[in-house]
Amino acid sequence: MSSTLRRSGHCLKKKPLYVARARGGGRNGRDRLEKKRRVGSKADVANTSRTALAGPSEGGEVLPSVDLIASKLEENSDSKKAGEMAKYMRNQFKFFGVQAPVRRRICKEIMGSGKKFLPRLAPTSQVVTTAKALWEQEHRECQHTACDILLGHDPQSETETLTLLDCVEDLVQEKSWWDTVDCLSSVVGRHFHSQGVRERMDQWINAENMWLRRVAIICQNTRGRDTDSKRLYDYCKQHAHDKEFFIAKAIGWALRSHARVDKKGVQKFVRDNEEILQPLSIREALKHVGRV
Repeated sequence: MSSTLRRSGHCLKKKPLYVARARGGGRNGRDRLEKKRRVGSKADVANTSRTALAGPSEGGEVLPSVDLIASKLEENSDSKKAGEMAKYMRNQFKFFGVQAPVRRRICKEIMGSGKKFLPRLAPTSQVVTTAKALWEQEHRECQHTACDILLGHDPQSETETLTLLDCVEDLVQEKSWWDTVDCLSSVVGRHFHSQGVRERMDQWINAENMWLRRVAIICQNTRGRDTDSKRLYDYCKQHAHDKEFFIAKAIGWALRSHARVDKKGVQKFVRDNEEILQPLSIREALKHVGRV
């Protein structure tokens, strides 16, 4: 399997430009909207894809309709790039052929940027419903845009954060592949410090779904010195024996990222667990630091 995946391009050092991330912040006054654990029924998703979301709710801004987002992406389609992008993803998804810089420009035009980025200001319920509606769309750029929206949102309460996490949990398990899963892991990483998120990762690391386990392992990759190293090492050790490519790769990637701030700690972990770690995990973990 691993040789096939290498040929598919997964092991390339640089990810394609159309796989990107966004940033954002938040706004207060939306707790009342988050009474249910799951937000965004199928009816809500269908309605969002047909029309623009209803006006601002309790101070939240209006997000553009999914139809508008999809049409703007389609207007910038490139059939040649679409074919290349589909091939890179092993022809699992359809593409418009819109690469990340163009997608970011489109998002900026219709959703703003910085402090005025609409997903940052919108109620969590609207953000979740829009993301789920985008996930239902046929073209992969719509799922990438959903990731941008979720990553740009800043929930203002524990309830809102867990609602966002519920949405991520659903999306990780639908139309799953490393491009969206890794972006969604960054959403988790942004809120790793929030109440209830770490406990949820303790559940995901033992999930039957392989992609949820991958998210639990790599979600701290950009947290630097704020990394919960005990959890990281525990998660890696729990699945050190796993020969699944995407898990072994995730362990190596997570350890390599943490080595930027704890070189000796990672070297010691690899040395102490060398007999159970997969060769791929060891190679990736020590890629820039070497052995002790």
